Amino acid sequence: MRILMLLPRFPYPPERGDALRSWTVLRGLGERHEVWLACVDSRMPTRAQLGPVRELCREVAVFVRSPAARLLGGVRSILAGGSFTEGYFADRRLQRTLAEWSEREPFEALFTYSSSIAPLARGVRARRRVLDFCDVDSQKWIRYSREAAPPLRWCYRLEAARVADLEVWAAQRHDVCLAVNERERKKLRLLAPQAVVEVVSTPVEVAPDGNGPPPTAPVIGMLGSMCYAPNVLAVDWFGRFVWPLVQRRLPEARWLIVGRDPVRSVRKWGRLPGVTVTGRVPDVRPYLAQMRVFVDPVRGDIGVQTKLLVALASG
Repeated sequence: MRILMLLPRFPYPPERGDALRSWTVLRGLGERHEVWLACVDSRMPTRAQLGPVRELCREVAVFVRSPAARLLGGVRSILAGGSFTEGYFADRRLQRTLAEWSEREPFEALFTYSSSIAPLARGVRARRRVLDFCDVDSQKWIRYSREAAPPLRWCYRLEAARVADLEVWAAQRHDVCLAVNERERKKLRLLAPQAVVEVVSTPVEVAPDGNGPPPTAPVIGMLGSMCYAPNVLAVDWFGRFVWPLVQRRLPEARWLIVGRDPVRSVRKWGRLPGVTVTGRVPDVRPYLAQMRVFVDPVRGDIGVQTKLLVALASG
């Protein structure tokens, strides 16, 4: 079967929740079918990162957009009546490539990850169209609006409404929509009652030989993209309300904050004794192996916290 995969970022290495999910799907499809993969990203993957993906695909197209170009695209989309999100991921080069691939011979299936990039596939010819929402993004923006002060609150409310419109539009134009769990499926069905929505959980690979005995040192750890607002808020909450209590009871305790692109408010915790902020790491498993306790104080019912699945799989 000829399958086109359209992704909002390059799926390898699978160091984020969305990358882990899309990488798992790619592996499953690439081992059984002919796959063409197209995506946008903020940086060009290295040759080592491209290698595993090319082994699974007939063709791979990655289009790099700078943060400035993405922000400009988002603003233009808002001014045109769309959402910031769809403008942030839009790319004419990718759209042209999809059209060229589709013209050669229609695809038997189109698999799109996230409604944010679905508009780019308008012109793709495919017999079957599948959209993996994973979770309902408009609900995240509603939550952000409740926690933010004006004028951000007003911006987030507008984005929530525009993204909800995008999600309804996208759901109506796909044969099947996927959600990560039953809670997200219900949210999507309320938003788009006519959509066919199925639940597909995010699988996590467990080491067949186990992970050895648990560590004995008092090490507490967190994992995630440390530029993602819910993770940033979780670090701040833990640092202000929990870490001081831990230090009083266990002065020798250590706190590991593991994840890519930590913002300033996360990096500041690394100046405290016993706290390490790693930034991007090639493999999270050695850090998970050090943790006696894994914590994930992210608030709200946002999809599935893939970091929890990864931690559980690590023992």
